[in-house]
Amino acid sequence: MLNFSRNSWDNTLDGAQEVPVVTTDGKGTGAFRLDDEGLHYTITVSELSGDITNAHFHRAAAGISGGVVHGINSTFSGNTAQGVWLTEDTLTGELIGALLAGELYINIHTAENGGGEIRGQVLVAGGVGLWADLTVGQAVSGLSGSGSGSAARGRIRHQQHLHGEHGNRALAGRGYDRRPPR
Repeated sequence: MLNFSRNSWDNTLDGAQEVPVVTTDGKGTGAFRLDDEGLHYTITVSELSGDITNAHFHRAAAGISGGVVHGINSTFSGNTAQGVWLTEDTLTGELIGALLAGELYINIHTAENGGGEIRGQVLVAGGVGLWADLTVGQAVSGLSGSGSGSAARGRIRHQQHLHGEHGNRALAGRGYDRRPPR
């Protein structure tokens, strides 16, 4: 089981991040927190060219257009959206991996800018630390028993092998971080 010791992300939204770039006074900020329930978010926008017509999480790296993965338009009240993207809904392990890799963004649409007026990548706030709980049941070789272990790593850049002990046999797990170097 992979756990998050730093679980907050943030973003700023503006027209310069849209693909193609949109000239607008519109701007916004977002704060995000991941826990067992899902991804909690608060997004506030201002100075848009008009009312919000749609808002989504999309999946793609900065500078690339990506497909919609979760709608948030219904969570807006005025210029602020608050909600939880539930893990039991559509927030899959693959999309959590995309979140860790900086491959999710928020896109806010208006009538004047139907393709999106402001956009912001969801980026880790201050780094990320991961830890793994290792158990015999996770071993590929089908070990039985009660051995366990744990491992921790901050700002993982490459595949890490994590080990614990069970008698004379090793427990193993892997951790990944696909974020590009800064």
